[in-house]
Amino acid sequence: MDLQQKLKKTQQKVDILEKMIEEKTRDLYKIHTELLDKNKYLDNILENMIDLLVELNPDAIIKTVNKSMLSILGYNKNELIGKPFKIFFTKNVLKEAEIEDLIKKGIAQKTEMTYLSKDGKETPVLLSTSFIRDDNDNIQGIVCIGTDITKIKQIERELRKKISDLEDFTRIAVQRELKMKRMEEEMDRLNEEIKIYR
Repeated sequence: MDLQQKLKKTQQKVDILEKMIEEKTRDLYKIHTELLDKNKYLDNILENMIDLLVELNPDAIIKTVNKSMLSILGYNKNELIGKPFKIFFTKNVLKEAEIEDLIKKGIAQKTEMTYLSKDGKETPVLLSTSFIRDDNDNIQGIVCIGTDITKIKQIERELRKKISDLEDFTRIAVQRELKMKRMEEEMDRLNEEIKIYR
């Protein structure tokens, strides 16, 4: 084989390799685009969900929050990113160490907590946490999802008030009934005395 033929054959191999690289590049670009689209879709779901979402690093430092969380707390994202998660909790709900323990140990499953907004407003929430782990079971992050239970708490208060009112009414009704019974007995006694004097 002469040099010209070798060069031609080598060029053909290079052309084939270039085509293969081009195809693989197109395939990778397509996969990359699909992954970006799916990621945007998932981000959109998380950003717009009604529940309060906070993503933390393993040290319970805020990585991201969704719109619902920002709306309830009155902060903007930049004010929260990089801050400790404990910023959301009222001082009287839990001690600082207890909050960190709840999160780090993963025992905050459907736990009632109270979030504290930027302006001091308290919002009762039902909080659950989940760990994001790598293949070696190391914690990569923590996802906290809270449900605003303000309306439920309001209904509970109203229900307790109605129960209290009903108990008061029942107590008054029973006292009235007892008083009526005593009055009837007194009337009967007086009627008997009157019969004696007739």
